[in-house]
Amino acid sequence: MFSSPRVLLPVLTVLLCGISLTIAFFSVESAARGYEFWYVMLGILLAEVSLGFSFMDIGGNHGDRAYLYRLGNVMTGIVYMAFSLLMLIPYAMDASATLLLSLELLGLFAALVLHVCFGWANHATAAQDRLDRGSFLVRKKSKLDLQALYSDHEEFFTDNRELGKSCRELLDTAACASDSVSGSEEVDAELQSNIMMLRGSVEAADAEATAKQIRRLLAIYNKRQALIRELR
Repeated sequence: MFSSPRVLLPVLTVLLCGISLTIAFFSVESAARGYEFWYVMLGILLAEVSLGFSFMDIGGNHGDRAYLYRLGNVMTGIVYMAFSLLMLIPYAMDASATLLLSLELLGLFAALVLHVCFGWANHATAAQDRLDRGSFLVRKKSKLDLQALYSDHEEFFTDNRELGKSCRELLDTAACASDSVSGSEEVDAELQSNIMMLRGSVEAADAEATAKQIRRLLAIYNKRQALIRELR
């Protein structure tokens, strides 16, 4: 029933909060449960929730770039948990309610800021990784499609020497303009559609249309090279 950590961890978090409350209620008499008690207790409960939910996001590939941000989120939960437990020391020394509340709010604010920063960085990096993988697959497919096109119709390009030369130039340009770069998605999609049009021209043995399509693809690859230089 609870095979998934995303289901198990919230349950464990609730159980931990319940155990903490039970221990606190048995350890502190009802008459002694003033504002100081509730400030410290609430801080511990919030820290347990923070720690439990931060562990929910630790899964995934340990080698991806976003893993460090997920790990940072967990470390924030651990540090906040330690801070909340350390607040038992001033509470035991009869610190004022105002001091305890100020310290608890300070710790909570710091934890929230770190959780938000690490969460945003994790989301942004993971999204960029997915985009890069998708872009890489498109570029790889485009390059393989061009190589396959030349191999499958080598006789056509041999009979048309200028077309063969232009196609080999296109293959070399494609190899040089295959670097991964953010913002190239539109150009990559344009490449893929024009490669399909080139295949149609070659299969129809239309030399003029093929030459026109090769020139168009060369222009697109040159535009991609310029984009790479601009964004790096």
